[in-house]
Amino acid sequence: MSAPVSTLDDPDLPPETFDNLVGRLRELRQRAGSPSFSELTERVRAVRVGRGAHARESTVGRMTVYDCFRLGRRRLDVPLVLDIVRALGVDDLGVQLWSDWCGHVLSGGTALRVARLGLEASASPEPSLVGRADELRLLTVIEGPAVITGMPGVGKTELAIQALRTLLDTDMMSDVVVVDLREQLSQGGAADARSLADALARALDVPAEARDAEASVIAAVADATAERRIGVFVDDVSELAPLEPLLRALRTPTIVVSRNEAEQAPWLRLVELAPWRDEETMDYLRASIGADRADSEPEALQGLAAATGGLPLAARLLATRILQRPQWRLADHLDELDERDTAPDGPLRASIELSYAALDARAQRLLRLLATVPSDGLDTAAVGVVADARAEVRGSTDSSTLSQASILNALQEAQLVQRSTRATLHPVVRSFAVSRSLEEDTPAERRAALDRVLDLYLRRGWAALENSYPDAFERTRSGAGPAAGVADSDGSAASDGSGDSDGSGRPEDSDASNDSSGNPGLKPPLGDGGAAEFWRTQLPVLIELSAAVGGRRPEVPVEVSELVAHHLDVDGRHRTAERVHREALRHAEALGSANAIAVAAHRVGQSLVRMGSPYARAELLRAQQLAEHAGNDELVLKASNTLAILAAQGGDLDEAALRFEQAVTAAEHGGLDHFAASLNDNLGIVLRRLGDVEGARTRHGAAHRIARDRGDEVAAGVALVNLSDVEVELGDFSSAADSAREAVRLTEHQAGLPHAYALTNLALALAGLGDPDAAAEQHGAALNLAESMGNSSLVASVRNNLGELHGQAGRVADAAGHHAVALEVAEGSANAHERARALLGLAEGEIQTGQRHLAREHLESLVTGSSSAAPETATATPQLERARALLAELDSV
Repeated sequence: MSAPVSTLDDPDLPPETFDNLVGRLRELRQRAGSPSFSELTERVRAVRVGRGAHARESTVGRMTVYDCFRLGRRRLDVPLVLDIVRALGVDDLGVQLWSDWCGHVLSGGTALRVARLGLEASASPEPSLVGRADELRLLTVIEGPAVITGMPGVGKTELAIQALRTLLDTDMMSDVVVVDLREQLSQGGAADARSLADALARALDVPAEARDAEASVIAAVADATAERRIGVFVDDVSELAPLEPLLRALRTPTIVVSRNEAEQAPWLRLVELAPWRDEETMDYLRASIGADRADSEPEALQGLAAATGGLPLAARLLATRILQRPQWRLADHLDELDERDTAPDGPLRASIELSYAALDARAQRLLRLLATVPSDGLDTAAVGVVADARAEVRGSTDSSTLSQASILNALQEAQLVQRSTRATLHPVVRSFAVSRSLEEDTPAERRAALDRVLDLYLRRGWAALENSYPDAFERTRSGAGPAAGVADSDGSAASDGSGDSDGSGRPEDSDASNDSSGNPGLKPPLGDGGAAEFWRTQLPVLIELSAAVGGRRPEVPVEVSELVAHHLDVDGRHRTAERVHREALRHAEALGSANAIAVAAHRVGQSLVRMGSPYARAELLRAQQLAEHAGNDELVLKASNTLAILAAQGGDLDEAALRFEQAVTAAEHGGLDHFAASLNDNLGIVLRRLGDVEGARTRHGAAHRIARDRGDEVAAGVALVNLSDVEVELGDFSSAADSAREAVRLTEHQAGLPHAYALTNLALALAGLGDPDAAAEQHGAALNLAESMGNSSLVASVRNNLGELHGQAGRVADAAGHHAVALEVAEGSANAHERARALLGLAEGEIQTGQRHLAREHLESLVTGSSSAAPETATATPQLERARALLAELDSV
């Protein structure tokens, strides 16, 4: 896990992940004197009572508070986190900061770059708006969201900025927020209403509590912009339709620049920007280079205007060159343009070519090579790797030692590279630079530039894996290199025995103080952003680069599949994972590595399982056959285990049991004890569902012994939970109590489902041994944990357990109270089994108290509900049989 970031010392660096936020919360608790969770719970209650909360609303469980400090979270109770922060002594200003942090984490990978628009810093010169009066009026006078479209270089962004400046100057709005989608698009993504609303919410300081759903965050942003009279500017949209819910909700001036055509709609103002007429281009040149100089050569001026094709970008490049060469006549510039081959992009390409010609040789080389790298998301360090500072520029007599940053600045000043935190190229600029690279750079130079960038991102990726998932990284490191042996998606490695790969992409294979090109003392592997920044913004670049080199370096997609598998699984990005693993499979086949083929096929199958695909089984069967052919026994077992689980989920328990038995035998004979424990446990669960309770007991016992002997307390605890459950069913309460007590001890540090079930089984065993008070205490502990986790099935189960316990003791009213709550929870979560238990418990109590009409209603509801269940679940359960018997007794009276 990433080391916790200082909560108080770095207020301008928001946490990127749930674990980062939890780390800060833990640090805050330490600074507050490390109060116990019981004490902290009481403080939270006091905070809620102090602000006038109802007694019921102020109640919070200790385990619920504890859960907020647990790593590995995938959800966030924002109001509770903020109350914990208040209870730890943070003032209102600090609580607002924490609210922003929560919102930032909740936005996750959908986050967009947002900044308050500094018009003076981002606007282009005023003269570029020549001839746009009608369009400007349409943007500033008529209400409703507006979309500007037009060809590249026509001046869409400049017009939007001028319109926003006019709106500010006329006090039609007090401020404006800009969202630039260029970086998002460069990573292959497209914004939608939710991601854009989240971005605006962060910029507008909308409380995190209002960001839990798309509708609420859109409404909150619309209200905030209206109340504060803040406009919105969204630049470089690729698709308008996904943004419609937000755009229609905004009530302040909203301008969108679209890179593609947009369709007219009643709620939308569509501004289609056309190129300038020659007269308008001449007006711009007069304003830019001076009227005297322009009018001194009217024919040349007219020729230059025509040569730009009416594109403001081309005119701006031309004006820059004219000002840089005061000794040249305008006719000289026109002659230069006429000499250029303007195909295929006409005057704009010609202007780019002239700007390129004015560059230093190093800057020219950087532009050419940068254009050949198929990604628009490179940061400054990666751009430096593209250039490779050690390389000599062929044919250059320039002895200057410009830094890579200054060269990049020169490209930006020439308006050939657009740069915020990353370097991007206009498509026409990229096309031009690629064509020049094909003429001036050797194929080896282009390949080397791409390889340098790719290797940098590979090193960053392995460092991010080690930083974020150290266990997965260590398992991966223990295997052979990626070309020879590729780890499975759970991190365990396998080798085909070739042993001729050294895993060159991994950080341990080279000095971490060097960059990937060997230059000492430059960027560390992760750069400035850390692991979270790599997964959020750089991973798409790595995947794109991997696809680009796969044809000549087929081992790279295989390595990338290994590198990203664990993160994509944890992050729930299963479609991306499938795409990456299929690419790895294709190139593993090109490599001819039987093991790499099998591993990639299994990863594809696992991704399909997680996506719920009907093709998962066929893919896993193929992977199993490939693993057998490769001699990878471990992978064969993994495929067998997953296939057995699929069979059990599909209701084919016989096939599931057979597959688990085969896998157990193979694991025991193959010395794969780390698999044998979980396989035995899974087999025990299936045998119990088949009615073989003694067989289940044997398998769970074997799973416990194997895990215990290996020192695996987690697996041992889970096995004992399952074992104690079976022993309760068999009526061996003494053994069940012993197993459950040990399970409670082994699972206590997790405070999750295994611990809750261990407590439940201990309670059932104690009840069977005749100690109802001790049983009630354990049930209560299980209930608190279930409620803190929000697990409705477990809550209903424990409530029914308590109801049955009180019923056996003759406390009918207490029993009815628990069964009533269980019924409400079970019906709310569509849990048919616990619903039946609750109805039966209520009916039995009502019969004892003489409320036969209520008992009949509950029993008939149980029978009716069971009859309407799906065929696979409509079996004669003990509850159903008991209900029918009680109804028969009631009918006989």
